Amino acid sequence: MSDWDTSSDEDAGGPGRPPSSAAAGRLWQTPAAPSQSRASVEGGGGRRSAEWWREVAASFGEEEWKPRGAEGSRGPGEAARQRSPRAAAGRPRDAVAPLCFHLDSALVGTLIGRGGTKIRDLEDSSGSRIKVTKGTCEAEVKIFGSIAVQNKAKMLIDDAVTRSGQNYIRGGTEKGKTLDVIMPENNPKKPVINWASLRENKAKYEAMKWADLPPIEKNFYKESSRTASMSQEEVELWRKENNNIICNDLKEGEKRCIPNPVCKFEDVFEHYPDIMANIRKVGFQKPTPIQSQAWPIILQGIDLIGIAQTGTGKTLAYLMPGFIHLTSQPISKDQRGGPGMLVLAPTRELALQVEAECLKYTYKGIK
Repeated sequence: MSDWDTSSDEDAGGPGRPPSSAAAGRLWQTPAAPSQSRASVEGGGGRRSAEWWREVAASFGEEEWKPRGAEGSRGPGEAARQRSPRAAAGRPRDAVAPLCFHLDSALVGTLIGRGGTKIRDLEDSSGSRIKVTKGTCEAEVKIFGSIAVQNKAKMLIDDAVTRSGQNYIRGGTEKGKTLDVIMPENNPKKPVINWASLRENKAKYEAMKWADLPPIEKNFYKESSRTASMSQEEVELWRKENNNIICNDLKEGEKRCIPNPVCKFEDVFEHYPDIMANIRKVGFQKPTPIQSQAWPIILQGIDLIGIAQTGTGKTLAYLMPGFIHLTSQPISKDQRGGPGMLVLAPTRELALQVEAECLKYTYKGIK
């Protein structure tokens, strides 16, 4: 309880009586004679003159004294000291007109920041209070405080917008007057993508996309007579006996014919003696089921998703056709830019395993 509250309880003597002059002397400097003469009881109801309260508050400068009245917790006739918001903010009693200017709505986010963090930093750094009222096209910004505080806050706002990479027109800074509108420069509207036109001209844009790239040959498969002579029943029986291989064409539209599997290395690499030399060097006798079905498809340049158990030869299933695709293009590998073959692995251990397997084979200087 403050000194004023204590003295009110002791000296007021009950509702309707003003505090004694002795008690008032302990709390503040007694106002001038006209103020004392107005410290009278009005209408017998125990309410002090409102004019007397204003003079008392004026004698204390920044602090305002107001009676609690019927709404206060201490009953009628008692008073409590309250500090005005302006005094709490450290601003002088004579208010300075706010500095007003307009900002493009696109820059409001730069000024406020996420969750209001930026504008709070600006207020703390400058000692001002900043109010932003956002409109449809532009926002009104008001800076409250002394002239020095307003100018400092305006300078901080200019720096914040400049650091964000936005260019804008700065207006003059005259107290109480509206500044020129701050608008971003060179901010054309983003063009609208015509998706319907793109779909209609898909083939043309695809041709334009690959026009400057060297031609790529994809089909290097030469089917042997033994593989071509297999009937459909023989193919289905072979797939069932070799891990029950299931093949399906995932391309939309008309289904393509899936090549017959190869039963021997010579059926697929007969025209590539260097590949056969690598195979004989490691001592393989016949291709694994995944290799037998994958090689005829990959050598034709058709995309393939192969699923098989670990250790069934999947690495060799794409490595050998990769050697052929790399070295058989119309343009030599020395004239081509970028990598010729990309192998992606989900883990480091698997990548090292693939590398160790690839190092076992060489083909025309590629290792």
